[in-house]
Amino acid sequence: MTEDLVIFDEATRKFMEREAAPHADKWTAQKHVDRAIWTKAGEMGLL
Repeated sequence: MTEDLVIFDEATRKFMEREAAPHADKWTAQKHVDRAIWTKAGEMGLL
């Protein structure tokens, strides 16, 4: 993997651990993720 991909992978992993994982049970129960996570992911340059 290139250095850029390693950096992107680490940033994505940290984002998911911090912003998505804590809400996984809630999102599973409601059968969708909240819109805010997409906004945050976009702000981080992940989309």
